[in-house]
Amino acid sequence: MLTFDVHQSPPTHHEIDAEQQRLTAFKKQLIQQSIVSDCFHGFALLALYLFDIISGYGLLAILGLGTVIAVILATTMKRLRAADLMTVAFVAIAAAFAVGGTVNGLPGGTALGSVLSALITASIIMFSTLIGRMMLRVFTGLEDLRSLAEQEEAEQEMRQLCREYPHLEAYRQQARDILRPNLTFGELKAMRNSIKS
Repeated sequence: MLTFDVHQSPPTHHEIDAEQQRLTAFKKQLIQQSIVSDCFHGFALLALYLFDIISGYGLLAILGLGTVIAVILATTMKRLRAADLMTVAFVAIAAAFAVGGTVNGLPGGTALGSVLSALITASIIMFSTLIGRMMLRVFTGLEDLRSLAEQEEAEQEMRQLCREYPHLEAYRQQARDILRPNLTFGELKAMRNSIKS
């Protein structure tokens, strides 16, 4: 992903456009992966329910716990490092045991239904968390590439920062010199971060 740093030269139009195209293509790929994952999990759950391997309550336990945990993990993790992946795997295994035990304890619960429920829950959490986290990063990246000219308040904030801090005005002038009169939201974030440190 394109990173903005006010202590380096600003990216060119070509670099921003190339990054936007790359992120848009990656977003489409992630949406396709998400659809495939959701269809696979949905058909597996439907098959388990239709063949009476799990009950309706078991189905609700899988969907409720798996989806909620996946959403929480996808929105709270900042990056996907090895430690974060281990956390996701640990939570997925713990949730799988919880769902498996719940399904087994429900009336009419079987050992096969319990094991399959646990596996599907872990799969839902792993795939949904990873795809969701990457999707959030892509959306944030695309938002950072938007021009400040689209929002008057942001444009005014950038001008005020440039008036108060000479190094930010120098960065803005560098952008103008390469024929980029409008900065991006990512550059505004970089400006905010540079005055905090």
